[in-house]
Amino acid sequence: MKLNIGKDMYLKGRIGWKGLSKNEYLDKSEYKIINATALNDGLVDYEKCGYISKERFLESEDIIVKNNDILISKDGTLGKIGYVKNLKEKLTVASGIFILRNSKIKELNMDYLYHILKSDIFKNFINKKKALGSTINHLYQRDLEQFEIDIPNYKQQTSISNILNQIELKMDINNRIIMKLESMMKDIYDYWFVQFDFPNEKGKPYKSSGGKMVYNEKLKREIPEIFGLKTVEDFCDIFTGKKDVNKSLDNGKYKFFSCAPEFRYSNEYLYDGKAILVSGNGSYTGRTIFVNDKFDLYQRTYAIVIKDDTQDIIEFIYLSLKTYFVLKVKGGTHGSAIPYIVYNDIANEPILYNKEIIMKFIDIVKQLLQKIVAIKNQNDKLKEYKNFILPLLMNGQVEVV
Repeated sequence: MKLNIGKDMYLKGRIGWKGLSKNEYLDKSEYKIINATALNDGLVDYEKCGYISKERFLESEDIIVKNNDILISKDGTLGKIGYVKNLKEKLTVASGIFILRNSKIKELNMDYLYHILKSDIFKNFINKKKALGSTINHLYQRDLEQFEIDIPNYKQQTSISNILNQIELKMDINNRIIMKLESMMKDIYDYWFVQFDFPNEKGKPYKSSGGKMVYNEKLKREIPEIFGLKTVEDFCDIFTGKKDVNKSLDNGKYKFFSCAPEFRYSNEYLYDGKAILVSGNGSYTGRTIFVNDKFDLYQRTYAIVIKDDTQDIIEFIYLSLKTYFVLKVKGGTHGSAIPYIVYNDIANEPILYNKEIIMKFIDIVKQLLQKIVAIKNQNDKLKEYKNFILPLLMNGQVEVV
C-alpha cells in the first residue's frame, strides 16, 4: 500500500492570521500551546508549553491535539517529531507545528509511521527539500504531499513496530538512568558548593560546623574563606567550530554538534577528549553538555577544554556552568530576533576555587559522569541500529519472527 502523508492523512496547522502575539501568552492557564522547542527526539515536553486563554484555544478546533497525533515542526529545525501519548493536557499547536492524525485506522499503525518519521528516511527527505532550495526555512503542506512510502499490511506494521518499540523502551530506560545520575551529581554539587557543607578537615560539614564565611563583592554572596575566585578562562581554552550546519552529514565517523539537541555527523574531527559544549545561539542558547569523544563542531557552538592536564577540573567546571551559567544566559545575552552569547560570557564566568576540595569532589562525581557518557553512547548505538534495521524490516530483507 502506498501512503502519502500529505494527501492520505489528517494534516493541519495553525492558519497564519490566527498566530499568537507574545502578549497573548499567559502566566498560567489550563489551556496550553506547544511549539517546536518542546519536541525532543520524538518526545513532547509539556513543561515547555506556553499558556493561552480558553477563547484562543477553542477558536481553532481542528488543531486541538489528540492522543496518537504526531507533531512535526515546520519552522526553524525542520521535521522534528513529537508523538503524543497518554495526553492529559488541553493542548493546541503554535504556527510552527503540523498535526498529523490517522485517517486510515484499519490500514495504518501510527507507531509504525512514527518510527519512519523519526528515522533517516524522513530526515533525508527533509534535507533533499532543503538542498533543492524550496523549503530552506519552512516546511509546507505541499512538501509533505511529496512524501510517499510503501507500507506493509497492518499485521506486519505491528510486528515491526513492536521490535522498534522495544529498542526505544531500552533507550527510555537509559534516559531515566541518566536523569537520576545527573540529579545525584547536582545534589552533591549543591551540597558542596551552594550550601558549602563539603567535609572539613574533621569530616564535618563546613558551613554548618561554623566554617568561616566571607562576603564576595563580585558574587554578591558569602563564600568560604578558604575559597578563591577564578574564571573559566583561567583553566580552559574556548573555541568554536568551523563548519556551517549544512556541511554536516546524515552519517559519518564522528559526531557533529550544533546548537540543537540532536547531533549530526562529520567525517572529520576537531577535538578528541573531554569537553564541555555550549550552544551559542538560537532557541537552545546556553545549553550545556559534557562529552568525551572525537567530535566536530558547528561554528556557533563553543567547546571548553582544559589547558593544563595538571589542573584537570573539567567535571567541576561542567557542573558549575550547569548550575549558574545556564540560568544566566538562557534566552541569550545579545540579539533580539535570534539570541546569542559571546566568548566573554563564557570566559569571564566566575569559578569558586580550592584545588584540594575540588579534587575530592571530582573523585566522587567522576564515575557518575563517566557512566552518563557511557549510557549516552549506548543510546547512540541503539539509535544507529534502529535506523539501520528499519529499512530492512520495511522491504522484507529481515524477517519478523
